[in-house]
Amino acid sequence: MTIRDDMSDSLLKWISPDLTKFPRFPRFASPSVMIIFASTLTVGKVGTIINGVLAFLSVTVSSSLVLLFIFFMPKTNAALTWSALARTLHSSIWPTLLQTDSSTQPRTTRTISFLSYLTLFTTLLVPIASIILPFGLRRGPLLPGHPQMIRAKYIPDSSPLGTSTTLNYPTFQRGRVCGFFDLIPCPGKEDTNNASYSPSTIDIFNSTSHGPFNMQYRRYFSDPSQSTNMSRCLWGTSETLLLREGAFVVEGLIVDMSDDHPGIGFWNQSVPDITQGGTWSQDVLWLEPVTACANTNLTIDYVQPPGPIIDIHSYELTDRGGFYGLRHQQPPSVYQGQDIDLSQHAYTGSAWNNNLLMQALNTTRGSSFEGNTFTVLENSTLPFLPLPVAVGQVRPLLLYSNSTTGLVANNMCTGLDTFTRANITNVHVTCGGILGPPLRTDGGDERSFNEGSQWRQQIHVCASTTRASIQTVTFSTNDTSDLRNIQLTLQPNKQSVLWAVEKTDLNISDVNLLWGRVADRLEGNPSLWTLRSETLYLPAGISALPASVLPHGQPEAAFGAAWAGVYSPTFDTSGPGLTIFDYPGSSDYAIKTKLQSFAKNDPILGPSRARNAIWVDIMANNLVGIQTAPNLLASPFTPSIAYNLKFAIPGLILFLVWAYTFLTSTFLLASRKLTFKHIRLVLNHTAVGRVAVGTPFIQVTDRHSGDRPRISNDQSQVRMEETIGPDTALVDGKDLRLPGCDQPKRVDKGHDALLTLALDRNSKSRVQDD
Repeated sequence: MTIRDDMSDSLLKWISPDLTKFPRFPRFASPSVMIIFASTLTVGKVGTIINGVLAFLSVTVSSSLVLLFIFFMPKTNAALTWSALARTLHSSIWPTLLQTDSSTQPRTTRTISFLSYLTLFTTLLVPIASIILPFGLRRGPLLPGHPQMIRAKYIPDSSPLGTSTTLNYPTFQRGRVCGFFDLIPCPGKEDTNNASYSPSTIDIFNSTSHGPFNMQYRRYFSDPSQSTNMSRCLWGTSETLLLREGAFVVEGLIVDMSDDHPGIGFWNQSVPDITQGGTWSQDVLWLEPVTACANTNLTIDYVQPPGPIIDIHSYELTDRGGFYGLRHQQPPSVYQGQDIDLSQHAYTGSAWNNNLLMQALNTTRGSSFEGNTFTVLENSTLPFLPLPVAVGQVRPLLLYSNSTTGLVANNMCTGLDTFTRANITNVHVTCGGILGPPLRTDGGDERSFNEGSQWRQQIHVCASTTRASIQTVTFSTNDTSDLRNIQLTLQPNKQSVLWAVEKTDLNISDVNLLWGRVADRLEGNPSLWTLRSETLYLPAGISALPASVLPHGQPEAAFGAAWAGVYSPTFDTSGPGLTIFDYPGSSDYAIKTKLQSFAKNDPILGPSRARNAIWVDIMANNLVGIQTAPNLLASPFTPSIAYNLKFAIPGLILFLVWAYTFLTSTFLLASRKLTFKHIRLVLNHTAVGRVAVGTPFIQVTDRHSGDRPRISNDQSQVRMEETIGPDTALVDGKDLRLPGCDQPKRVDKGHDALLTLALDRNSKSRVQDD
């Protein structure tokens, strides 16, 4: 503990130069305030300590006062004065400590003995409970109060992702151009040179806050010199979120990096303006990556060469059922509309890919076998297989293609081609091969790259799509000034809502369709395909094609470009200079370890979870939500107090004793088995001034008489009867009256007898125990 008074530095130096080395504490307005700093003590603990000290002082002060009473009290006092002194003396702790007559119970009844010990027990229990009980108090959780409409405020994001965001949202120019080879009019337009949306289209998809016009690119620039006048996306990565866990908020988004339900929600960080924080809920538009992978049963096996840097010149392609176990039947068609089965897409892509690759390797099902290897040299140009320089990295692989087969494997996996109609039933699907993270097969640690260590990488074919839904997000924070303090709870909205997609007769190679949730009144609108459902699988468009380009001015179509980046062997978006991030982990070992963990934790779902996580990271780095609300229905937090019940044991015991005694006493009084008249009679006649006449060392003197008769009967017993007055006692059954008191009567202090204690404190007591 450090104690420092609020005094000047010069005074501190005069007292002791070492005191000036203490840290500076805040100064208070009063110069007499002393600052006490103890990092291990809380306010509650300090209060308990003070309570304990006060209890100790209370006991010791009362005991000390009793000693002073005994030392300074006169030998001669009125009878009522002796009663008052006896009340003070015998209510202290000294009779118990010294085992005097009033504290011993050798000849009392069991009831009196029990009640006497119970009195002593409760007397000791009260200070103990008063010390221990406060230790259980602590600050409880903040509890939500009554919901109320509160003005919302914007909180900026100070993270690298937030500081790199273009915040001038109104300058973003939306628009699109249609046509793959030649420009054609877009839906709702007749002019091919006008990239803007028609007012009717804007009204339709602005009918709710969960449409395409409530999102933008995170970084963009506008070029008015271009005829289309659309804002162009600056695609890239500001801060990778791949290493983070759970749900959190960033500039313009809610991001969930969990394995089970990853995705992004479009939300501009408007929070209720509450100083102490609170909780509130909002419905947000949620985009979720959905991926299914099929194991090709082909692996890449290699040995770590000398040197710390992986430089593989050759490797072995090993058949583990991908060739010899390939079925003879052609996989079924994968066209399924909104009831899509991605696992069937992935299996179809894997079967077609293995069949074409087996033909390229000049082998057959019958000639191959388990463990059959094919050596791949550095100068190999076989499709689908990675170059040796890429071995050791987590790399996407293009499905088998050449001048003869074209894109047959990819098209069979996606179920799409350039002539597919763009509508609500033709769902966007992206397919690709995945070279999984390297795992050691010799039992060593994946973090150790030893010469001669043996490694294996599994090859999968995956199919991915994007699913839109409405998520109810519950926000909770005790500090609305920092996004990092916001806690999230995501709950899917189980109600079916009305989804809409633009209606057109164009091919997916010509247009990226608008999509989103619309108002119920638009159901059956002739310009829309509508679907009432909990979710919507996003429609295919230009961005679904392997040779797609980044959709400038259309952030709602960026999901396709993100999937193209996930499955591109170089993790770019089909354009020069658009490399996103080092997702292969060639130089970022934290990313490589993260991707390895997906495969190690779940060999079956690991590859798909890795694809989903990369997609979320790409989308979060390139899109933001701009949905705002001027007011929010929120429940402000109110402080609460928590208690640890183990510290309540003394108080519980004390309460049980109190309940027993109080209820019993109340019953006796209510049933008139005990009356207040009888209580007063007992209290009066058990006062020491009345019973002291039976003590051999007490001289009884009438206040108005000079006679001082002395009663000397060591074995006298004094009993109480209602007919005996306050100056009368029965000694050995005889009526003893003080001189001047002929009749029993109530005597006030003026008529009280004078009693003299015939004991010298310097002499030994002559009183013998019975």
